[in-house]
Amino acid sequence: MAERSALTPGAHYLVSMIVVSFATLAGQTERAERWAKDVRSRRADATRQMFLEAFPCKDPNGVPVSMPHWMRMVFNRV
Repeated sequence: MAERSALTPGAHYLVSMIVVSFATLAGQTERAERWAKDVRSRRADATRQMFLEAFPCKDPNGVPVSMPHWMRMVFNRV
């Protein structure tokens, strides 16, 4: 579903970043690299900070938490 959304004309680069994360977590390295390239083509200055500001990680009380390990692994691609 995320990949289909990312393929929609005018899709936001953050949607492509979500696809990178899903592909990385699924162990689909080539697919993740293709989508990371797509992110860079849409927004060359895209960073993990931009992603975290759009989708902040917070604990159940709303307190910001550090980036989970899997997110660090994902954003090493972008």
